[in-house]
Amino acid sequence: MKALYLRTVFAFNMAAGGMVAHTAGVINALAKQADLDLISNDPLPCVQVPVAVIKPKIYKILGRSFSEFAYNIKLIFTIQNVGQYNLIYQRHSTASFLGAFLGWKYGKPFVLEYNSSSIWKANYRSFLPAQPVWRFFRILYDTSIWIPAVMFIEKYNLKKAALIVVVSRVIKEELITKGVDGRKILVNPNGVNPEVYFPGAGGLAIREKYRLREEIVVGFSGTFTFYHGVVELASAIILFFEENPALTARVKFFLIGDGDLKPEVEAVISNSPYKERVIFTGLVPQFESPKYLDACDILVSPHILFGDGSEFFGSPIKLFEYMAMGKAIVASKLGQIGEILNHGKTAYLVEPGDINQLAAGIKLLVQDKELRVMLAGNVRQEIMTKYTWDRHVSRILEMIPYKVTPK
Repeated sequence: MKALYLRTVFAFNMAAGGMVAHTAGVINALAKQADLDLISNDPLPCVQVPVAVIKPKIYKILGRSFSEFAYNIKLIFTIQNVGQYNLIYQRHSTASFLGAFLGWKYGKPFVLEYNSSSIWKANYRSFLPAQPVWRFFRILYDTSIWIPAVMFIEKYNLKKAALIVVVSRVIKEELITKGVDGRKILVNPNGVNPEVYFPGAGGLAIREKYRLREEIVVGFSGTFTFYHGVVELASAIILFFEENPALTARVKFFLIGDGDLKPEVEAVISNSPYKERVIFTGLVPQFESPKYLDACDILVSPHILFGDGSEFFGSPIKLFEYMAMGKAIVASKLGQIGEILNHGKTAYLVEPGDINQLAAGIKLLVQDKELRVMLAGNVRQEIMTKYTWDRHVSRILEMIPYKVTPK
């Protein structure tokens, strides 16, 4: 089978994060099962196949969305021999329609990777902080021009797709309410490469680097953004130390990553007596991530509800990376996180945003080594049987409603 993967998302110079991990995971797994050509607007870290990089032009005056739209037009006239492919794969993005158009034009099955609604993202901008005047004009522009354009492109992609791959049940249900045929929607949670993320992946060197000797290390990895619960985690860290002074010398927190809310998290920690017990690593390149996770004894995924009250639809990449590392996990019982993890068997689950439960869960795992070992072993086995990128891609290929010749 010969496949074409199109990466047209207007996000550049990305070294780490969920999008980087997901893109590389799908591409590398797809390349094992198909003769894959890859076209991208930017170099892709951790991708193990040749990348044909076709740089876009950024029209600063007209904005990134117009630039993304224009880039798709450019590729329509650039890509040659589309008829040779058995399928075309593209990640859904705000102003990208290339895969849908090429699939329609050449009669090829188009697989749309749909991780979230661009309409939701456009509407969500209304909830973001802004000065009153700027907020007014932003809402006016969004409602009159931007959101209608986003809706048109999204509907076009969904209509033309032979298969729509979503990461959670919530997204599938949302698409069905929009009139999408549920039979062409595959719920396919994210995954991980267990040959990259595994126990013993290099954590000893990281512990030595940060002088983490005999301490029990509680780690968080990810973007410091609101729905990742990083501010709540900071409060839970303070509460943990306040309620357990006897454990202060035994425990350190290891916060891996960067993002808009990092200054707020740092402020909470630095204004406490426990700042020496918390390490901020900053952004870590994706290929270094396994070493940093391996340095931890306990990993925390404190996701919270979205600020607009909508149902949590995510499939956090870090959840699967945590699981593959074979570490004890404290996580929010939220959406797919609570569906994949089993409380008391593969993780310790807490209510989203409840810092008391979060601190208590961390305390329990700090004190109970046998429980940590049991949870770690069970969760690694769960990954190996269900949530590798190879299995993720196999499920996609099995669902394509056309007969294709295997590689």
